Amino acid sequence: MYGLIPLPAELIERPGSLRLESIGAAGAPAGLEAEAAVLNAWLARAKAAAGVASAEGANRDGGADRSDGAIAPLGLSLDAALGGPEAYRLSISSDGVSIAAASPAGLVRAGATLYQLALSHPDALPCVEIRDEPRFAWRGFMIDAARSFYRVEFLERLIDLAAMHKLNVFHWHLSDDQAWRLELPGLPELAAMGSRRLDRRFNAVRYRTGSYSPEDVRRIVAYAAARHIEVIPEIDVPGHSTALLASHPELWCHGDHSDRLFQPEDRFGVFDGILCAGNEETFGLLDRVLDGLAEFFPSGYVHAGGDEVPKGAWLSCDRCRARMAAEGLRDEAGALDPERLQAYFMDRVSRSIAARDRRMIGWDEVVDGSCGKDVLVMAWRSHEHGYRAAQIGRAHV
Repeated sequence: MYGLIPLPAELIERPGSLRLESIGAAGAPAGLEAEAAVLNAWLARAKAAAGVASAEGANRDGGADRSDGAIAPLGLSLDAALGGPEAYRLSISSDGVSIAAASPAGLVRAGATLYQLALSHPDALPCVEIRDEPRFAWRGFMIDAARSFYRVEFLERLIDLAAMHKLNVFHWHLSDDQAWRLELPGLPELAAMGSRRLDRRFNAVRYRTGSYSPEDVRRIVAYAAARHIEVIPEIDVPGHSTALLASHPELWCHGDHSDRLFQPEDRFGVFDGILCAGNEETFGLLDRVLDGLAEFFPSGYVHAGGDEVPKGAWLSCDRCRARMAAEGLRDEAGALDPERLQAYFMDRVSRSIAARDRRMIGWDEVVDGSCGKDVLVMAWRSHEHGYRAAQIGRAHV
């Protein structure tokens, strides 16, 4: 249907067409300057791809100067009666383009539809009326920047493509065994040591580096916000923490009586670099990390990982065994239970996140040892794990 992805809920064809080059720039009604700028950038890009010049003459309320009869207006307006927050109506006639939306987010979704039509019909846009709103509230994509570093410019381009396809959540995976990518004030060692990885592809000592400064994060968050995409950071704990342990080996279970030094991994797999659940300093450091995340990311969510934890290490750790005994973390047979220790660990992280007015997301393993009712479960192993989370009353993706 006109090459639109995803398909709109309703499309009515009208007679006639509208030349792409005749469409004027959208004006910026008060409070909608960011949305108008996104639409105008998309329209200019489509015109450049088609090899046509941009029409001039937008005014502040969304109309265009039609004194010479050559410029078709691109009008923007809000209408809460259209439906949900991302609902919109896009009308294209031979006289111009009209966009109405239930909220500013809906204007961007409508702009994405207009952009797709302009790219697929570079000569003349078909006259149509489209009414649409999303079927799913969460439409996300994830970038694993821990294993592979991506420049800010690349991320912006990807966010723009995501907005073009009406996605609304950017899940930014910022730490793993392979790297810690986020520079945090007061904790410079995390990125300084955690983002420097020996490149084993070469028979020589070479390193791969890359981290995101606070300015980088603010730039990405603002770029995404203009397109009504929420940026959710992920810091994976207690497993997948080798890169964190590169700067804080004392937080390993045997860190107080071992001279082992960690460095970010240059291979895939599940490694024994996990955080000690019996060491209070572990939770102290995570509190400081969460302070930084709350400062840089306005999202109401923080993803705390919780997947692929080789919990056998906790059974050989005196502090973890003491924690399990003190908290009564035992299985049905009365044995110390590392599965319940992980639930204890993630519950403490969840409460720390909640104290910063955020909600924790965890991979589906957090259900194995039970998790708080407010935790959002993200199923990655299979859809059955999502069903399982739903059956016990947990919100899930």
